[in-house]
Amino acid sequence: MNRQPLVVTVVKVLKGHLSEYFKTLYAKVLRFCGESFIVFNNLQQSPLLSRPVKLKEDNVMSDNQSFVTVGDWVTGHSINDELFTGFVEAVNAKLNTVKVYVTESDHKNTVGKTIETFQSKIKYFPPSVEPSKAHLLNLIDLSLISGDKDWFLQLTEDLKELDELESESSTAYIPQ
Repeated sequence: MNRQPLVVTVVKVLKGHLSEYFKTLYAKVLRFCGESFIVFNNLQQSPLLSRPVKLKEDNVMSDNQSFVTVGDWVTGHSINDELFTGFVEAVNAKLNTVKVYVTESDHKNTVGKTIETFQSKIKYFPPSVEPSKAHLLNLIDLSLISGDKDWFLQLTEDLKELDELESESSTAYIPQ
């Protein structure tokens, strides 16, 4: 079941009231889900976002990851040479720049802000594919906030399965 519209709806409703905690949580959800979709409603009207932007050749990327679009996770350096990780909020094809919401940085005051940098200074950052207990717990929190019972039940079932797998691997027979 696709949860993309629900997550986007929750963010649209809470956009004006989101604390830094929820923005970071939402960023983690985006990374966990591995889905590239438009984060905020006002970005949907931008004509620049309707087409993907090819990165410079100095970025080492595979063929299926050769474009940066809104919602993609990237890592790179800002214009001020700050190392960061975040997700793309907007793409400016004319200036060859991207706006990135920073979730991690070597400069603490940059975290939680949107910065603009050149495309040649960023690289695609693939999302993690293996669910962890922490990721599932964050998603369960989000399902409770959104009031989605089906999603909550699915996530708790996934968490039970993950716990069972972990307990099976930790109770392996050890000869004495």
